[in-house]
Amino acid sequence: MYKLSYHDIQSYLFYGAVYGDIAAAGRMVLGGCDTTIYGSWVQTATTRQLIDEGVRCLRQAARDALDSFPSTNHVVSLSGGFDSRAILAALLEHLAPGNLTTITFGIPGTFDYELPIQIARITGVPHHSFDARNVKWDLGNVIQFATREFESPFVPNLIDRYINYLAMRDVARDAVVWEGTLGDNSGGSHLPRTPSRTWDSARIYFVQRNHETKPMILSERTWDPKSLLPDGPFLSPDAVSMDDQLDVGGRESFRIRIPWRSYRKATIFDRPVWLSFIYSLPFHLRSSRNPLYRRIVAEAFPSLFKLPLQTNFGLGAFAPRPVVFLSRVQHRVRKEMAKRIPRLRSSFHVAHLQKFDYAAALARDTDYSALVHDLVRGLAARRVVDHLDIEELWLGRSSIEASTARPLRLLSSLELGFRVSELRRAAMGGSKATT
Repeated sequence: MYKLSYHDIQSYLFYGAVYGDIAAAGRMVLGGCDTTIYGSWVQTATTRQLIDEGVRCLRQAARDALDSFPSTNHVVSLSGGFDSRAILAALLEHLAPGNLTTITFGIPGTFDYELPIQIARITGVPHHSFDARNVKWDLGNVIQFATREFESPFVPNLIDRYINYLAMRDVARDAVVWEGTLGDNSGGSHLPRTPSRTWDSARIYFVQRNHETKPMILSERTWDPKSLLPDGPFLSPDAVSMDDQLDVGGRESFRIRIPWRSYRKATIFDRPVWLSFIYSLPFHLRSSRNPLYRRIVAEAFPSLFKLPLQTNFGLGAFAPRPVVFLSRVQHRVRKEMAKRIPRLRSSFHVAHLQKFDYAAALARDTDYSALVHDLVRGLAARRVVDHLDIEELWLGRSSIEASTARPLRLLSSLELGFRVSELRRAAMGGSKATT
């Protein structure tokens, strides 16, 4: 029966996930990746040649993925960003719209909710939207869901995954559920401004980037988050960069790519043909300042990527860079004004919100706040987080801008894991779950 160690608890508190063998997990995903096939060509090729090769690899990856997941029922979990839209477009080159369904969950009025409806209508794909405001946060139902769906009771983002489950349960049974996993990250969105030159600098950057509740530290101050990371690269840095090795072996493997029992999850971005190409690109073409990845997917499927994107602040992928920059500046100005002028907050906040307004739900007397309160009080009673003042965290939830919303959600997921573990032990005739 699953039992959490001291390091497991600290890992969950800091990273939002229980990290296992990062090197083994990374080799499993990257094992078929062979960047050497491109040799020095990627250094001398023109941008046009690189884009054309990227489009070819992306399309081949879609064919390979479809061959691995034969089905007559395919569901695409669609958001307002690049990755899931690219998957939908790639699948539509092989499947009729009637053999696909798109789903989204969130709050009406947000980019992530409204844009998928527009995309589905244009492509002719049946669409199912789930309004996250209608979630009934019943503790028994949440525990039943977690017990049934996951092998480990200590699942990352368990609260978020419950909403995802409610959105999928009516349309995704016996289907392959396609998600944008590894898309933007394989393209380089996680990379630092300059490549890490040593393994230690890569580890430091990974810790800084993947701290789940920053700036608030939930793990014990004496615990070193680098202690869970490998002592050295597990692949040649000439083949896959050190930053990419840690990202795939750590965050992608233990926080994102979590298998469900009732649903077959799939992506096109983990195919060797795609990874071999995208990881072979020079750093400056993958850094967040100049991601060639987004140009590749946009030029592969221009009819869908000329439409608005949440990632581009409501502009299409082909919008001129100065226009995108201006839109980004306007977004930041409106965000700051909304913080200071309450009557402006509602319209701005809703448009840019993602999935569910946890902070607002905590600030009000809702079934969600009651659920979280029950869970964090239960966690405090276990005496496994005595270094935290749970009551102070709970009292800090009163503002809808509260910085405690994410920490409280993480602590609630941890307590849910303990309760699921106890139920399983009881079902097997075991004793109460402890650490």
